[in-house]
Amino acid sequence: MKTTDIDIARTSFDNVNEDLDTIMLWLEENIPKEYAGDDLKEALMMLSKADVYKGRIRRWQYWRFMVYIYALCSGGVALSKKEKYKKIIKYERPTRILKLWQANMKYNRRKIIAEKIAGVVHTSSKRVINDVLPYIQVMCRKSETACDKFVVEFNLDKEEIAWLKK
Repeated sequence: MKTTDIDIARTSFDNVNEDLDTIMLWLEENIPKEYAGDDLKEALMMLSKADVYKGRIRRWQYWRFMVYIYALCSGGVALSKKEKYKKIIKYERPTRILKLWQANMKYNRRKIIAEKIAGVVHTSSKRVINDVLPYIQVMCRKSETACDKFVVEFNLDKEEIAWLKK
C-alpha cells in the first residue's frame, strides 16, 4: 500500500502466502489507516470491484476472473492514491472473523436453550427464539417457581437458567 508502482504492487502479492479472502480482509482492515480523503474512497472502490468479481466466480465458477481480483487488490489499491504517504502505519490483523466468533459464542447459549424448548413444544428453534424465549426470560426473572418448572419441563441446567435470568 506504500508504492505507486504497479509492478511492485503486483509482485508483492505473489509473495503473500494467504488465501484471497484473508488478503481482502487485511486490505479492508488496513486501507482506512493508510489512505485518506479521495484516495481512501478510490482504494475502497477498487476493493469493492474485486469483491464483485469474487461473487461472479462463486456464482458462475468462471475462475478467469481471479486475474482481475488480484489486479484490483494489488495494482488498483496501490494506484488509487495520488502520491506516496510518508506516515508509518502499523498494519493489524483483520478483526471481522474474531467479531463473528464472539457473536456466535454469545448467542450459542440462546441457541442451545431454544433447541431444547423447541423439541418439547414441537416447533422450530427460530420460532422459539423469536416468540417464546423472551416470555420465558421475563417469567424466570419474576418468579423462581416458574424457573424451577422450566428446569424440569425443558431439562435445563444451571448455566442455562442463569442465562434466562439475566
